[in-house]
Amino acid sequence: MLYSLLSMMLVLSGCASSGNPQLREEAVVSQIKIGESTKEDVHRLLGEPNVMSKTVINRRAMEVWGYAYSATQTNPLVFVPVIGLFTLGSNPVKVESAGFGVTFSDDGIVRSITRHRSNVGEDQPRIGTQTETKSPQPR
Repeated sequence: MLYSLLSMMLVLSGCASSGNPQLREEAVVSQIKIGESTKEDVHRLLGEPNVMSKTVINRRAMEVWGYAYSATQTNPLVFVPVIGLFTLGSNPVKVESAGFGVTFSDDGIVRSITRHRSNVGEDQPRIGTQTETKSPQPR
């Protein structure tokens, strides 16, 4: 009986992630520099973007790449009858998410970076957004 209960907890422990785990690595993301890094640099560091779009801003062609990562972890005790009721009050689900957007000018150079990171379900939840922009040089 105890063995089946433990097996069930492991199966139902609810760990899932999707997207690009490289976004969790500050050492990787911090290598991308506004005004210096190219599309090739970003692709080498982060791989294929989840989303790509092209637009024209002030008569200048721009390309935007977007990356995302999300991971969810559920405390397996939530699924145990009776014990799960007491577990609900102690952060039974933890969610980590990260987003990274980069805008390239028509010459393929990084012109802006937008970053988002959050960790919810911890004792001290953290949510942060950072945007850096450098305008293209006039021609």
